[in-house]
Amino acid sequence: MMDGFSVEYIYENGMHVDYQLAFHPRTLKELPNGMWYTIFGEKGSVFLTHSAAAFYDLYGEAPPRDMLSAEVKELAKKWTRNGTQEGENAMSEFYGCIREKRQPDADIRAAATAALTAIMGREAIYKGRSVTWKELGVEV
Repeated sequence: MMDGFSVEYIYENGMHVDYQLAFHPRTLKELPNGMWYTIFGEKGSVFLTHSAAAFYDLYGEAPPRDMLSAEVKELAKKWTRNGTQEGENAMSEFYGCIREKRQPDADIRAAATAALTAIMGREAIYKGRSVTWKELGVEV
């Protein structure tokens, strides 16, 4: 059982993305289930919760900057604990896109890339070494 792990994705353009997972206590009152994410970059970090996102300058020269628009904040308030929007779910959104002939926020390509990226990270962790798309038989 892995209680935590770290994986680094290195993209062809030289960008590095580090992903770390650690379990947090459910009793932490600030966040649902004690879950949050921090994304570290070369200019600072972004701290994400279920309803907030703040950018922190690498050197602390500026106060944290709120990254969410008022529209996104309002939308975040409507989400329930099970991950679906009140009065809506993923399937109704899917059918709505078909009926209204509109592009979904994340299409099948985005979903497939996200899933394959997670699989590649898991494989790298299990194997204890770098893993490439080519090795997994994926062409991106």
